[in-house]
Amino acid sequence: AYSQELWGASVGKALEVQLKGNEAVLHSRTTNVYGVLDNDDFYQFAGGLNAASKAANGGEIPEFYVYNLRRRNRESVDSFRTFLVHEMNTRHWNPKWIREMQNSGYAGARQFAKEIEHLYGWQATSGEHVSGQMWQNTFDVYVADKHGLEMDAFFERANPHVRQFVLSRLLEVDRQGTYQFS
Repeated sequence: AYSQELWGASVGKALEVQLKGNEAVLHSRTTNVYGVLDNDDFYQFAGGLNAASKAANGGEIPEFYVYNLRRRNRESVDSFRTFLVHEMNTRHWNPKWIREMQNSGYAGARQFAKEIEHLYGWQATSGEHVSGQMWQNTFDVYVADKHGLEMDAFFERANPHVRQFVLSRLLEVDRQGTYQFS
């Protein structure tokens, strides 16, 4: 802790005391430049606060909301799950977005891997908001190629390691019992 009286002093359970009784996690989104799954900042901060709140409150799950401020005069307060599913439908599982990522070659393949890794970060910090259906849809789109986008050929050409990574992450989700794939 830092104050007028303290300079770098250890204050053991300060965060736990601060979060005791916390009933909700609130996070603002003001940009369309970065999404929920584009980078790890959102799940590290808001997801980490969600996990810390659960720990400080004996496992009691706080409400989790996103102040969606991305459109002027159309602001809303959304549940985190609603916000996440909306983004996954409009980007992560959307064939138009996937095709544009494929047009980016190696970088597009790498972005698929990042998004799946960040979904796993959400699973770790806020698993109660990540449904098994999200993992199944991810499998259906990127492994089973439900949109017929020749995902295997794309990964082989652009970055075969990403396909290996996607499969390993999905196997880990199954191994952990988060979601059991058939």
